[in-house]
Amino acid sequence: MPCPSKWQAYRCYQTDGRYTLTSQAFAGPADRVIKTIHLKMLWSVYQVKGETDAKTSVNN
Repeated sequence: MPCPSKWQAYRCYQTDGRYTLTSQAFAGPADRVIKTIHLKMLWSVYQVKGETDAKTSVNN
């Protein structure tokens, strides 16, 4: 199930999950880490469709 944050993914895992992809910082002593993956950070900038158009039309 997709989650908007690593913290929320971990919380979902605690309540009804078998596995999660999250930050190891959230893992507690009862959690078993199966695999650790090290990746380069990927940053992206998104434009929400219509948001710029709405601001432009209000200012005109």
